[in-house]
Amino acid sequence: MPEAWIPYLRYLRGSRVRLSKLVVALFFLIWMALNLTVGPYVPFREHAVGILYLVVMQVINMGVAYDMVLLLCASFTRDGDPPRLEQLDRSPQVALLYLSCNDAMPEALSRLENQTYENYEVFVLDDSTDETYKSLVNSYGYRTIRRGHRRGAKAGNLNHWLSLYGDRFEYFVVLDNGGFLKSTFIEEMLKHAEHPDNAQVAIFQSLTRAWNVSRTFPRLLDAMHPLEACLNVRVLNQCNSMLCWGHNILCRTRPFQEIDGFDENFATEDFATNLRLIECGYQSKAVNVISYDAASETTQFHAMRMTRWARGTLETAVSRSWDLPFATKLRMFMGVHSYTRWFFYALAMLLVVWGYRVTWKQLHVTLFLAFRWHHPGIILYPLAVMLLYISYSLLMRPLWVTRLVHVSWREYWGHSLLSTAVGFYAIFHLLRGQISSLFGKKAKFNIGEKRWYRSSFWDILKGMKWTVLFILALAIGLIWNPVARVIHFVWYAPLFLSPLIIYRAQNTPVEIGNSRPGKES
Repeated sequence: MPEAWIPYLRYLRGSRVRLSKLVVALFFLIWMALNLTVGPYVPFREHAVGILYLVVMQVINMGVAYDMVLLLCASFTRDGDPPRLEQLDRSPQVALLYLSCNDAMPEALSRLENQTYENYEVFVLDDSTDETYKSLVNSYGYRTIRRGHRRGAKAGNLNHWLSLYGDRFEYFVVLDNGGFLKSTFIEEMLKHAEHPDNAQVAIFQSLTRAWNVSRTFPRLLDAMHPLEACLNVRVLNQCNSMLCWGHNILCRTRPFQEIDGFDENFATEDFATNLRLIECGYQSKAVNVISYDAASETTQFHAMRMTRWARGTLETAVSRSWDLPFATKLRMFMGVHSYTRWFFYALAMLLVVWGYRVTWKQLHVTLFLAFRWHHPGIILYPLAVMLLYISYSLLMRPLWVTRLVHVSWREYWGHSLLSTAVGFYAIFHLLRGQISSLFGKKAKFNIGEKRWYRSSFWDILKGMKWTVLFILALAIGLIWNPVARVIHFVWYAPLFLSPLIIYRAQNTPVEIGNSRPGKES
């Protein structure tokens, strides 16, 4: 790092307001630069297609710009972890809440009483209707609370507990059905929560890793969690735009009582409740404490979860005008963007393949005339722009990420290919779900099979039948548009290979020695 930068970096680190303004400013600066780079070279011979393509690229560039900003800021900041006490001065009472609904896991239930911290009590909030799961929960002998209904889903379950026991506990921990904790979890989290500088922090989010990594699919999904943790702690914490994901968290009880509990109007209760807390002057922070959760083991279940998250995030964002800092609004918008971007990727592919047909003969003629008229920029500038995008996605970003969080190239590319394939698998589920949300149909908190089960290649294809039809439409277009077969190979190859990528990841066990021993007591 050049020494001349050090005073400026110290200045930025000294103020969360300055850093949040920097993130917003850099986002718009990079976004505009990308659009100015692409815009002049979008062919407008067919005006409607050209304008639509420019709009689509602007949306895609939002994601690229925000990604670059977070990586850039994470590279120059280090001290985002909230302050902590060396030793606890007192022992506040803590409730450990384990939530289940026909999905309790023995691996998680058996570890609820493993904490070294003494002043805590375990509650199982069980909405199960299946007698098998009820018997499983009962066999562990924890204090179990059952409502006899599922109104409000997870949020309603938590609010029911708050109404019964909230006044007895200063803090409560929320675990989903697959979550379990290291033995020192409560103690380590309280060292942050009890620090006087964190008095306005309502939610302390641990850094969650997957424990069920004996199969390739969940292991690859989890591979980039170190990057997510880095961005949350180093950047979003310091911008006051950290949004929690609702499990493996320590919550301060009083702020939740002030806002009348968790928001039951949305399937993503964590997102909506988090925004309400921010409006009331509270914060959420990620802390450097590791915890574990069960990752999805099948694409079918993960796509269902993605659809629920997408619908709930969109419903929350458009439900009303939120009174939030601009950096937080940008983070909320990018949360919606992370699910809608798949539709714009697909639309851009259609426009490139079907909207701009170029034969090899036409390309030769264009090249000849461009150099004959001494205007090589007609060809070279668009080619340079394309190479810029390719070099960023295939070289610059992988180098940046692997150096920033010390993951291997194998893990990076395995995660990237699988995430892309799963995104294309779920693309039409996401689109249908978000359209339903815009027309007022509420998302439901559905229960699905998180555990692995064997899926044949035909099962994968049936689950993504609309994506398969989309692939066929592109394949026909590529036959008709020969130049696009070569120029855009990097873009559409992961889409064409997505069924095979998913099948291989979902049905391949991890090699011995590569699985992470997440089951620490």
